[in-house]
Amino acid sequence: MSWTVREISELTGISAASLRYYDKEGIISPKRGNNKYRRYDERDLFLIQSVIVLKYAGFSLAEIKSVMEPSGKWPDEECRQRNIDLTKRKCAELSAKITSFKEIAGFLQETLSVLEDNDNSEERLRLGERLVQRNFDRIKTNMKGKNA
Repeated sequence: MSWTVREISELTGISAASLRYYDKEGIISPKRGNNKYRRYDERDLFLIQSVIVLKYAGFSLAEIKSVMEPSGKWPDEECRQRNIDLTKRKCAELSAKITSFKEIAGFLQETLSVLEDNDNSEERLRLGERLVQRNFDRIKTNMKGKNA
């Protein structure tokens, strides 16, 4: 089975412009028919689906391209090892983001508690200031670690 750009675009939800860009960049290289139009086969469909999944997981197109052979065919042993290395790195990045988002959610919950309390006393204001300062210090420490 094979599909035109329009058909594969409808099937996958990826714009025709994106599909052409992937071809231009060597990420997916569909065969050309006698009329020079792109024809996507099952393997190309798998690669497009892989790109969609990897993009959803936070991979950049450069990262996706780095784990796929220039021909767009996948996998050989070298490609498999690049996939393993990049996937491990991406898992570590996502774990760090999850931890960061949990911290942010905690900060927002604490902030919400302060905001919802109608107590405008000096003590409540000081609590809010300490909350901001504590989280600022934590963020500053995290930023230093990333810039090291």
